[in-house]
Amino acid sequence: MKRPLFTLALAVCASSLLQGAQLYDITLSNAQKYSQCTIHYAGSTMTKFTGKDRSGATVTKEIKTASILLKRPVAAEVASADEEVKETETPATTETPDTANTPAAEGTEAPAENATQAEDATTPAAENTAPPAEPVLDAYATESVQRTAKAKDATLRLREKLAKVDEEFNTLTKPTSRLKSACSSGKTRVTRDLEKMDKLALEVADLQEQYNNNSSDYVFTIITPDQRTAYVQNGQAAHKAMLVDMKQRKGSRKIGGLDKFELMRERYQGLPEYKQAYEWYVKTLNDLEKKWTKMSANEEKKRKNLQPAKKDAMRDADEKEYEKLLAQLEKDGEDISRVWYNPNPRNLQMLRNCLNKIKDAKRRSENMKLSDQVGTVPSLIEQYWGAMDEARRLMVAGDFEGAEQMLDNDPAYKAITSMNRQLLPEEFKRPLTEQRRALEQEIRKRSRAHNQIKTQLERKISELERSTNSAESQLNALLEQISREQEMDAGENTVDLKKPEAEEKTAEKK
Repeated sequence: MKRPLFTLALAVCASSLLQGAQLYDITLSNAQKYSQCTIHYAGSTMTKFTGKDRSGATVTKEIKTASILLKRPVAAEVASADEEVKETETPATTETPDTANTPAAEGTEAPAENATQAEDATTPAAENTAPPAEPVLDAYATESVQRTAKAKDATLRLREKLAKVDEEFNTLTKPTSRLKSACSSGKTRVTRDLEKMDKLALEVADLQEQYNNNSSDYVFTIITPDQRTAYVQNGQAAHKAMLVDMKQRKGSRKIGGLDKFELMRERYQGLPEYKQAYEWYVKTLNDLEKKWTKMSANEEKKRKNLQPAKKDAMRDADEKEYEKLLAQLEKDGEDISRVWYNPNPRNLQMLRNCLNKIKDAKRRSENMKLSDQVGTVPSLIEQYWGAMDEARRLMVAGDFEGAEQMLDNDPAYKAITSMNRQLLPEEFKRPLTEQRRALEQEIRKRSRAHNQIKTQLERKISELERSTNSAESQLNALLEQISREQEMDAGENTVDLKKPEAEEKTAEKK
């Protein structure tokens, strides 16, 4: 008796080790239930477990994680009962010393908290992965499951009634030939139809599973997760580089800061940092204006008492140097009226040109009011992805209408598409619109496929219901005929309705 108990103890112990001393009762979206389940692995897309089905048979399943409708831990009293079985049967291990060093034997001695840690260690993916979206079972899914169950119950009743037809028919002493013929043809027809019904029921079950488990993963490919913050990262890098230059004492570095601000003004006004950059821009303009004004005044003072010829020569040299700079910028494809440069402190034409540019820039800044949308782009992009992720989750769960409503009611996307290129350049805006369009198309595609499955499922269920109802009506009619003849049955004295009238007359004479 000890050997079977020892084998049972090892089996229970090994099962507990696989699942980290935790069992589950699992219910799938197709109404199938499994008890005392051991989770081998649970990922975001697939889950594998071993458990007992309704008949008590042990089965191993690998299913889509989204098809799990309910996963409930087994009650504490069940777990404690298992522990009691292990404790009472553990001494039997003394018969096989080699098993003392096996992982199963060690698992039986581990305390409950260690078992829980073992479960955590064996399934890291389940902890570090967001919980999968549960499939949405609409009202039709529930109704179709119920109708299919009734149709399957009807096939069982048909088999019972077939047996009852034979049973009731055999009670008749002298059944009429008409009843014999009706029973024979009716049973043959129903038996043949039952084979078709069984096949049809399998098709219905397959369609029902497809309808319930209408979820598959979807990955954003136009914008990958690491590209979602590209606008913010690039803009913040430009802002940081601008501040580094503007905080330098050298005029050449400050000039570089002005150029970097022009980049921010053209592309990154949507950043919150733009307001601070604008303040630094105005401060740098004032600093340079003060410095270049002082340089210009010093140079004019030096030339004030020079001979006219010397003044003219220096002015010609200024123009020549300025023209050389102008040609170089044009060669590089730049416009001197739009490019900031560090003037030669001895060149009055360059100093005047730069001072005029500063005055124009300050005048434009005074007259230009910052847009209310300045600094709002990062939060809008975050809201955009929040709506996109939620719409994706609803779509994967099968709630296509909810996914569409989530996208339609997203105010962030509407604000993003209406922004000008200074707030959000086209190179960042276009991928956002393309990614949203791709998700909308995927939602519509899956919705159409789901509706097609629904149409097929409705047709198959109706066909199965019609077949079962027709067969049941035929068997009920046969039972009624048998019942009528049973009322007329008198054993050996039963009148044989098959005798011709001549025999009846002869019997009367006798």
